[in-house]
Amino acid sequence: MGPLKKPDLYTDKRDFVRTEIICKHFLDAVTKKTFGWGWKCPNGGDQCTYKHCLPPGFVLDEGEDVNLDDDYDEIPIEELIEEERAKLPPGGTKVTLETFMAWKAKKEAEAEAI
Repeated sequence: MGPLKKPDLYTDKRDFVRTEIICKHFLDAVTKKTFGWGWKCPNGGDQCTYKHCLPPGFVLDEGEDVNLDDDYDEIPIEELIEEERAKLPPGGTKVTLETFMAWKAKKEAEAEAI
């Protein structure tokens, strides 16, 4: 198995592009370097009506490092969970395996009834 190829950013391989406008989510993902094989457009995935390719002559700024952790909070997940739990009203049902299974069975029955 050979090395993986980089994705071609200058052609849109989808068959049904309806406009010549470049998707802002695509451009944002490319400039933040989050675009890759697993990237999915927030504007409908493969059904997005805008082009998912760079315009001719567009040059990526390779010299600038993008810090993807800029929006990352320094609060540990445990503390965040405890803060959110404290915001809940008192007297709620405690989630246990039994209460979860009862809730799941109720939801499945509701789904079958539809």
